[in-house]
Amino acid sequence: MSNNKLSQSNAFPDDRSPANNHANSTHVYEAARTDRSTVLLYAGLSLGGFICALLILAAYIWKAALFVSLGLSGNLYYVALLPLGVAAAAFLFGAMRSYSSYRGQHFGGVLELGGPVVAFFLVPLLGFWLLPSSDFTFTIFVHGAQGRKDLLVHNQGSMLLDLGGFSREESIGANGGATFAGISSRFKGQAVPVGLKAEGFELKTANNQVTLSGESTYRQILRSAGLFSGYARDDDDEAISRVTVTVLGLSTQTDSAGRFALSVPGDQLKPDLLLSATANGFQRWEQPAVANGNDITIRMHRRGSNGK
Repeated sequence: MSNNKLSQSNAFPDDRSPANNHANSTHVYEAARTDRSTVLLYAGLSLGGFICALLILAAYIWKAALFVSLGLSGNLYYVALLPLGVAAAAFLFGAMRSYSSYRGQHFGGVLELGGPVVAFFLVPLLGFWLLPSSDFTFTIFVHGAQGRKDLLVHNQGSMLLDLGGFSREESIGANGGATFAGISSRFKGQAVPVGLKAEGFELKTANNQVTLSGESTYRQILRSAGLFSGYARDDDDEAISRVTVTVLGLSTQTDSAGRFALSVPGDQLKPDLLLSATANGFQRWEQPAVANGNDITIRMHRRGSNGK
C-alpha cells in the first residue's frame, strides 16, 4: 500500500503536473502573443517612417521647380534621412531583434550608444557622408555690343555676386569670364545681384541680376558715360546763366548759378574732346576737356563795341 502511494506521488513531479503544464503553456502562449504584437508594432513604425520618407521625396519631385527656386533642393534630402533612420532602427531592432553598439571618446569623456540609437544616427550620417558635394561653379562672361566675341574687358577688372548678403568678387580672365566656384546649392536657380568692377565700363542692363542656372551666363557691358561739369564766369567772376555748353553735338545750358553738367555716352568718348560755350553778349569759348575730371571753369569775355 505504501509503495502504491509512493509511486503515485512520484508520477507527477511539481513542475510536470498537468496543472503546471497548462500554466506553462498559457504563459508561453501569452509571451509569444506579446512578442508578435511588439514585432508588429515595430514593423508598423518602420513602415510608417519609410512611407513618410517616400512622401517627402514625392513632394520634392512634384514641386521640384519651387524647391529649387527657394534654394531648398539639398535641404529636403536631409529631412528625408530622418524618417529613414527611424524606419531602419525600428525594423532592425524591433522587428528583426538585431543589436549593435558604438563606443568612443568624445568631448573629454566616453560615449557609448547601443541598439536602435546607433541605427537612427547611422542612416543620416551615412547619407551626409555619401552625398556628393552640392556646391556648384558658375561663370559670368562679359562682352561688348558686337557680340560674345567682342571682349572689351579681359584680364582686368572683376565681377561681383551678392550671395545672401555676402559679396563675392572674382577677377575677369583672358576669355572675358569671371568664375565663381563653391557656390552653395541653396542659391541654385535663384536670381542674385551682380556688379561689374572695371574702370571705364558698366553693365548695360538696369536690373543687374543673374539667374544661377546652368553653368554660365553672358552680360553685355558698355563704356561708362563721361561727365563734363563746371561753372561759367565772366571777367568779374560773376556767374553767367543760360550759357550753351556743347560737346560732340550734345548741349546743355548753365543754371542761375552758372552751373552745368553734360553727360556723353561711353562709346563716343575720346581722350580729349573739344568743349565749347556760347552766350549772348559774350565771345565764343573753346577748350579741350577730359570727361570725369575736375570741374571746368569757363571764362567768358564780353564782346567789344566792334562785336569781337
